[in-house]
Amino acid sequence: MSQPEEPPRAEYRPLKKRTIIILVSIGLAAIVMATIYIAMSSRIPAMPVDPTVSAADRADIALKRVQLRVDIIRNVLGIAAAVGAVYALGLALRRQYANEHADERNHLRAERAHELQAAVAQNTEKDATERRITELQLKAADQLGSDKAAVRLAGLYALERLAHDNPPHRRVVIEIVCAYLRMPHPAFPLSDSRAGPVHDLEAELAPLAPKQTEELVVRSTAQAILTRHLRPTRREPNGNQTPDPLFWSNVPVNLAGAVLVEFDGSHCVMSSADFSNARFIGDTVFRSTSFRGVARFVAAEFLARATFAASEFESFPRFERSSFSIPPVFDGSRVAEPRAGAKVGLPEGWKLIRKADLGTVFAKVSDPTPSIPIVRTQD
Repeated sequence: MSQPEEPPRAEYRPLKKRTIIILVSIGLAAIVMATIYIAMSSRIPAMPVDPTVSAADRADIALKRVQLRVDIIRNVLGIAAAVGAVYALGLALRRQYANEHADERNHLRAERAHELQAAVAQNTEKDATERRITELQLKAADQLGSDKAAVRLAGLYALERLAHDNPPHRRVVIEIVCAYLRMPHPAFPLSDSRAGPVHDLEAELAPLAPKQTEELVVRSTAQAILTRHLRPTRREPNGNQTPDPLFWSNVPVNLAGAVLVEFDGSHCVMSSADFSNARFIGDTVFRSTSFRGVARFVAAEFLARATFAASEFESFPRFERSSFSIPPVFDGSRVAEPRAGAKVGLPEGWKLIRKADLGTVFAKVSDPTPSIPIVRTQD
């Protein structure tokens, strides 16, 4: 036998704070009005008990008592109406304040929601842009691994365009180009030791296979892209030097161990440069080049003419164990003021002297000017 279902219990809902305040206010108002009525009623004169008072006087007194009681009731109701009006005005003001406050909160919420939506949209757009740039960068880097020279060239130009349009990615693109140049050169492997200078580069390149010649063109393009964006100025047809919009500032160059053919870094500005163990085939030019950081040419091999004329080394140059098939040119090159006893790796046959008008400059060992106190290092 099934149990009879219990009737649903009424849900208990506590009174709201506003309802309690209204009920308490009504009760207090009733108590105040009753008190006022009692206090004013106590001033109504009592009916006379003297038997000598005539009936007409008694009727007159009774009429006055009724009029006073009516006046009291009228006054109490007027006070109640005034209190009610004040209370209603207070409620209206409170309601208006609440509505204005609610409108303000809603406005602030709408503004915050709009700002949040804009920030989310901006971050989404930024993430989409970064993903697109990363995809383009990976695609261009993959092209550098193609066995077709045209595809590799397209990859280099794609990286150049990507870096020029997106400055935060320039350092990465330069690192990719430098890494490509550091890869083994098919035409001039590092195992190919040469005893003397390369006087005739065309004769050296003549026996190369077509694939090697194509790779030489690709690497020459990579070198041109690298140096093109390291020159802060360009020469106009009228001979004036103007700022170059293609210049990329604060870009380090790491070509340690690379094989570079006819490298031209003239008028370039390098935040740091590492050419340690690099092999320079053909004429190498660093004329009027500014090395802002450490310039490392440790154990570098120059197989033709090399000029560093009018260059500026803002940090100490490092040429220890470097070899030159033809004596290099450092005429007019300046060096940051070295500390006493500082270790500086200078090329063989050169020293540092101090001139009043130029500061610390390179000079040949045969120059009678005393050299400044530095310590040569072979590390």
